[in-house]
Amino acid sequence: MLINKLEIFKKSFAGGDGRSLKVKKNIVWSFIFKAIDAVVYFLVVPATLGYLDKYTYGIWLAINSILLWINTFDAGLGNGMRNCLTISLAKNDNERSRIYISTTYFLLFVIASIAFATFFIVGNFIDWYALLKVDPHIVPNLKEVITYSFLFVCLSFVFKLIGNVYMSLQLPSVNFFFMAAGHLLSLFLILALRMFTSEGNLLWVGIAYTSAPCIIYVIASVITFFVLYRHLCPSIHLIKVKKYSKDLLNVGIGFFVIQITTLVIMSTSNVIISRLFGPDSVTPFNISNRYMAIVLMALNIVMAPIWSAVTDAWAKGDEAWVKLSVVKVRKISLVFGIVLLIMLAVSPFVYSIWVGNAVEIPFSLTTLMSIYVFILIWSTGQSSFLNGLGILKLQLYANVFEAVIFIPLAILFGELWGINGMVVAMILTNLPALITNTIQVNKITSHTAKGIWLK
Repeated sequence: MLINKLEIFKKSFAGGDGRSLKVKKNIVWSFIFKAIDAVVYFLVVPATLGYLDKYTYGIWLAINSILLWINTFDAGLGNGMRNCLTISLAKNDNERSRIYISTTYFLLFVIASIAFATFFIVGNFIDWYALLKVDPHIVPNLKEVITYSFLFVCLSFVFKLIGNVYMSLQLPSVNFFFMAAGHLLSLFLILALRMFTSEGNLLWVGIAYTSAPCIIYVIASVITFFVLYRHLCPSIHLIKVKKYSKDLLNVGIGFFVIQITTLVIMSTSNVIISRLFGPDSVTPFNISNRYMAIVLMALNIVMAPIWSAVTDAWAKGDEAWVKLSVVKVRKISLVFGIVLLIMLAVSPFVYSIWVGNAVEIPFSLTTLMSIYVFILIWSTGQSSFLNGLGILKLQLYANVFEAVIFIPLAILFGELWGINGMVVAMILTNLPALITNTIQVNKITSHTAKGIWLK
């Protein structure tokens, strides 16, 4: 009986058209790499807490939230290139593919250079100690920590485009491999610091965290363009900003605004908590978020190959494949909701093993975080189809609305109910996108979308 079931599963997995089979294989490999990444990510937390104290680690989390903003400075170019490149690859147009890659790399380099130069000048006028409420006696070199970290993040900002290239090739599992490798290298560097230095140093931690991904992306770019996919190698002679930047930015600007509004919630949460309750309170919030976000991470693994596959299917007129995929993704989202409930039930036991007595995490905080993550799971599942189709305007409006109301709600509820109030604000601000994304996907797949629902 068991053998028969395994045979049925094997045939089901191996069946389907070429696009579906490619999606399935990438999902499996993505889960493998992401599982490794999750284990490494979990290990990085106690490893860093063992090197830094709770106060200094909270400072690093707040700094890292600020650094996340650099990834939005690409004006959506990475995702814009992803959609454009997927279409040109579907049409076997290698020259145009190289033009898209070359032009995007150039534009990202220009943006990163301007961003770092601006930061270097403006940073001299910012009182980082006052902004993050940090004691200068505990961290005397805070400006250096932020500056060096920002430098490596800017370099990664350019070279991480290699991940978008692989996603356009419908090989997102390779991008997950790069991410896992970067975090693994970070862990090795943190462990090396614990072995060879006598006391915690926030500067070295910042460099370890931010330089590791940069190193991996550089190595990956060299291997990709000079060994594996030489026909896609970028060239200075193929940089055509005037003619092709419009293609990249037409879709890219929408992605850019959505990224910005999403990061308002993600990155400002830690900063608001640090200012309202002190750096110590950032740690339990961040740990509960990371724990519950494991399920969201799993959904992102499933959706990663779907995005570009939808672009490919729509470009080739295969609407039936898109409709079937919508149904499957919604069923998977409900399954992930059940997994969230199980994780909530065992969370006290998991926390005791993961961080021990170093951090106390209220059950109420984890409960609210599970509700927040499920909202993201369902909404993300729907938006991946819209992203693949390049239909972004309604998403953009919903996300801008969320970004506008989040900060005042976060401060209001934070003052009323503490950290729990912050999560309540996150829940309420993400509900509009869940509703509009679901309705819009229904309208598009049923051919009833008109006006803004089709833009």
